[in-house]
Amino acid sequence: MQSDDSQIYENFSVVDKKKTSTDKALILKSLKSHFTLSSLIEDRQLQETLLEKFQMCKVHEGEYLMKQNDNASSFFILHEGKLNV
Repeated sequence: MQSDDSQIYENFSVVDKKKTSTDKALILKSLKSHFTLSSLIEDRQLQETLLEKFQMCKVHEGEYLMKQNDNASSFFILHEGKLNV
């Protein structure tokens, strides 16, 4: 069985917004504190690639981002708001 890596399992809308220096700083700060991803951003070229790939997303109030036992296809950094687990 072939896996489809383009499948999105989470429930969000992409926000068409250019990343500001503040947005990039938030992403890098979050990646630096992640136990697995922190070593990836030491490489400047990989850091730029990761910053380019991150997208601003929105989940509407009262809706879910993901459900328990669903596969994950993305890494999220909560910038503002609240999520229930």
